[in-house]
Amino acid sequence: SRPRSCTSMTVFALIVLLASTVHPSDGQHTPAWAPTDPCRTSVADEWTRATLCWLETCVIGLNLCPWAHQPLEEGGVRVVVVRGEADDVLQGVIDELLLLSGTLDLDATATTLVCAPDAFAEFSDYLDACGIVEDLIDQAGLRGALQLATFHPNYRFEGSDPDDASNWTNRAPAPLFHLLRERDVARALTGGRTTRDDVWQRNVAHLRTLGKSAMRRLVRSCQPPGSGRMML
Repeated sequence: SRPRSCTSMTVFALIVLLASTVHPSDGQHTPAWAPTDPCRTSVADEWTRATLCWLETCVIGLNLCPWAHQPLEEGGVRVVVVRGEADDVLQGVIDELLLLSGTLDLDATATTLVCAPDAFAEFSDYLDACGIVEDLIDQAGLRGALQLATFHPNYRFEGSDPDDASNWTNRAPAPLFHLLRERDVARALTGGRTTRDDVWQRNVAHLRTLGKSAMRRLVRSCQPPGSGRMML
């Protein structure tokens, strides 16, 4: 099922909108993608700071993604916070897919994290929304160019125990839709001596050694005060 506020007509309208904006008619102008200032102290929005904190502390700090440091160091990370319900967030994701699709010819790295602190408190609703985003990528003809990575405060891999520390590889301060360019991912993988499976196996072992309590403290340390309603 879809998130409660996303009717089938709404989903259809989103797909049509994305397809028309990715392939605009003559004369239409697409805004340019622009990164977020990587210095957290200069960012006013608390959820932007929280997302950057999580990226620096957990993803890069624990080396969960060995190639994540490059976009941040090169100024290739964009963080967008969408306040509102499910439809508002999905519209925001569409806008960001459009912007990121405009960078496909650029050599510099570019990646976008859409943060949704007000929506998708239930992990099942978040997964439904991710399914919609995957449909949008397909319908817009962006499969093979852009991909989605998923993060949620209560992320749980299928078949895993809720208390398994491995779930924390994909847990974040708020629901996140991470939009990546396939070329950046492929370049990072071919540039090293590791595979996705190698990284995953190492991360699972590392986080199980750290334990869920330590991971909970790390992620919660990045959340704005009083915002831990989603966290297990």
